[in-house]
Amino acid sequence: MAAIPADSGLYQVLALPELSELPRFRQSLEENYLEYVRRCDPVAHALSDARRVGKLFGILRWEGFFREATGPGWVLADDAGHFKDPAPGQGIQDAFRQVEFLVPAIIGAINRSPSALDEALAGWARWRDEDAGEHYWLATDLGKAGLAPAVLPEIAQRLYERGKLDSFLDLFNHRSVPSKVVTPPMLAVATARLLARGGCDRRALLGEVGALIAEEVRRKRLARHPHYIPLETSVDADPTEVKDDDAGGLR
Repeated sequence: MAAIPADSGLYQVLALPELSELPRFRQSLEENYLEYVRRCDPVAHALSDARRVGKLFGILRWEGFFREATGPGWVLADDAGHFKDPAPGQGIQDAFRQVEFLVPAIIGAINRSPSALDEALAGWARWRDEDAGEHYWLATDLGKAGLAPAVLPEIAQRLYERGKLDSFLDLFNHRSVPSKVVTPPMLAVATARLLARGGCDRRALLGEVGALIAEEVRRKRLARHPHYIPLETSVDADPTEVKDDDAGGLR
């Protein structure tokens, strides 16, 4: 879940249960929603004297995407050009980050010529793709149903033991990227530790590691040959029924 203090004394709480819990939620949405979010003590404390002031909204299916970021005289920032799994709660951060880099590009070229502006915006678009690419897949992985591959908690434990857990937390504020945290050496060490410890299904473990490596290769290939989702096909009329695309809709 994600709990976010908002303006005017409001407090927003997002619940991200497993899809298998959907039938239970539908039986009594508000009751089961509150039961779910109150499992977290700080959230329960924050809601102890609170009252609901708006509707409960849900998204069952959605589509992550990258759109072409710019063209002659136009540019798309934030969710208009790029949307990813909400699990890490990075949407508003992405908006501020993109605009922080976009404004200087516009100011530096807008008084020169239309072609200079288009060139500056194209440079910003390349930066956006590079800056957002790995975090798109991080969000996808965090939002997947089920348990994480066993090597990932093992890597986090290893970082904690070495006093370097901040390098994992830095993934959520764009101070780092997954490829600098889940490195090949870290993956190899985590796999070796799990195998040496015993008590695990060795074949399943090696299968998970192999799948992680194969998926990383696939993602790098997609990044080299981007395919953007067109604007006119990415919006669904019903906000609670946004299409899911596990292919990532990434470019």
